[in-house]
Amino acid sequence: MRVDHMVPVHFQEPIVEPYDGTKDIHYHLKAFRIQMLISGGSDAIKCKYFVGTLRDTAPMPLRSINIFDDFSGKFLSQFAY
Repeated sequence: MRVDHMVPVHFQEPIVEPYDGTKDIHYHLKAFRIQMLISGGSDAIKCKYFVGTLRDTAPMPLRSINIFDDFSGKFLSQFAY
């Protein structure tokens, strides 16, 4: 496993209200980014944890993207109305 994919020992999981497809996607993404900034973690870790903030939505790719800007761009294009 690559070092940037490992969760740091003192990493605190971000606390973000799950996105269910009914609220503002930009707000959700911003809230997640702020929590990850506080918690720390690589782009790969952001991608892993972001998937866990999605509820009752179409699935996002789990292992195909390790750069969070690419991942968040796909999220915005998938859920933008």
